[in-house]
Amino acid sequence: MAKMQQAGESRGELIAQQKALIPKLKQEQENQVDIVFSYITVILAAFAILLLIDILPGVQEERAPSSL
Repeated sequence: MAKMQQAGESRGELIAQQKALIPKLKQEQENQVDIVFSYITVILAAFAILLLIDILPGVQEERAPSSL
């Protein structure tokens, strides 16, 4: 009988510990999502810069003959 009571108490303690971990895990997941979005933003910004670098010389070449 005492063993069953101890098992019930230890199970209750484990459940309480798991419930206490839920907010921490949610916060960690949100942090990871924020990091992923930051990486995606940096990659998209890099592509945009590369496109601008690639497009700008063509725009400048088109303007040069018309300005003469």
